[in-house]
Amino acid sequence: MGRAWTGRLREVRRGLRAAAPFLLSHHLPGERDRCHTVDVAGNELHLCARCTGIYPGIAAALIVVSNGIAVPLAAVAALPAPALLEWLSTGRGDRPGRNDVRTLTGLALGLGYGFGLVRLLTDQNRFGVVAVGVAYATLAGVLLYGSGNRDADTN
Repeated sequence: MGRAWTGRLREVRRGLRAAAPFLLSHHLPGERDRCHTVDVAGNELHLCARCTGIYPGIAAALIVVSNGIAVPLAAVAALPAPALLEWLSTGRGDRPGRNDVRTLTGLALGLGYGFGLVRLLTDQNRFGVVAVGVAYATLAGVLLYGSGNRDADTN
């Protein structure tokens, strides 16, 4: 039992070392232009620009709702749209994006996530939030599928 445990622990450590560069950014080194770079004690940390907006957006939404402010379903549906549009226009590399825009659209996306989560957990009629999520997931899937087919056609 001791050797098996030691082997598993060694494997976990190897996995954590391999995953460490992706802790604050899920982008590969070739995509670091989509990250904010911060120097911390002489080490460069890469923070995904969109995620830098998403997490504060979620927190802000939770603060807003905790203060008794009701947010309509239309806001939950509309807030993710800027991030989707920015992703569509820059995600395939057709035109360069800007990290400040990614962060701002991420903030709107985070607000939408936060407001949607609260509605999902507290509304009696959850169908609207689920429908918004399914609609965005379906649209993104179709766009990714179409993008993959275009790439295959041009290669």
